[in-house]
Amino acid sequence: MIFLPVPAEADLQVEPEQVPAFLRECLLLRENLERVVVDTEPVRTTEEHRAAISERLAIIEDAASRASALGGGVLIW
Repeated sequence: MIFLPVPAEADLQVEPEQVPAFLRECLLLRENLERVVVDTEPVRTTEEHRAAISERLAIIEDAASRASALGGGVLIW
């Protein structure tokens, strides 16, 4: 993982040429969502935690897809 650990420490800026790699990283996270949920200590049920992460990831993926279509980048703060 290159991009997604960054928001824990700082804003994440994905340049237009990096968007395809960023989307691949989002897909990798989505494909391993069950492992992510199990390895964290949620303050809610596992299902609620999985749904919350999935919803946030969907927002990020949508923004990145729209940015890619426009030739733009992504900023997450």
